[in-house]
Amino acid sequence: MTAALLIVRLIQVAAAAGLAVLWLSPPTAPGRVALAVTLLGERELPDGSWSGVDLLAQPYLPAERFQLTLRPERDLRLVVEAHAPDGTVQRLFPEPGKSGTLAHGKSYALPAPASFFALEGEVRLVLTASPMQPSPAEATQVRLGVRAEGPALPLSDGARIPASVAALSAQGPLRLELSLRQR
Repeated sequence: MTAALLIVRLIQVAAAAGLAVLWLSPPTAPGRVALAVTLLGERELPDGSWSGVDLLAQPYLPAERFQLTLRPERDLRLVVEAHAPDGTVQRLFPEPGKSGTLAHGKSYALPAPASFFALEGEVRLVLTASPMQPSPAEATQVRLGVRAEGPALPLSDGARIPASVAALSAQGPLRLELSLRQR
């Protein structure tokens, strides 16, 4: 079995177990990309209220909707896609005709503060961040497993929950993939 097939098989096993798979590109191109990422989910409770889930700390828990919070250390371009098991891809960010540029030092909640993307079934969430300078290199994938506890972030109802932060950095484009599932 080749290394590439072994990596694909490990991803499949982790996804089947409901685990998030985190990837980062190695130094391959000029222009550094660095950002902090949090991933919050919400589940509806039987009484109709919502409960928050830190999907980086507890990727095995299902959610019905999710929100990304990003804070880039340098200006970058970001694309966020949801890949379904049937092969369909839905672009979540940027909107058509927009550049997807994020300014350094600012925090961005996607889709918006107090708003969440709906989650239907299982998806592989793919974030691709590129430096502002053009680069011929493709984003490649290497395992990264560092997480740190971050600040409490607001849910859609205003309640706050503590969130884990994945600090990502690469020389050139990076690609982050997370497996999510609805309950």
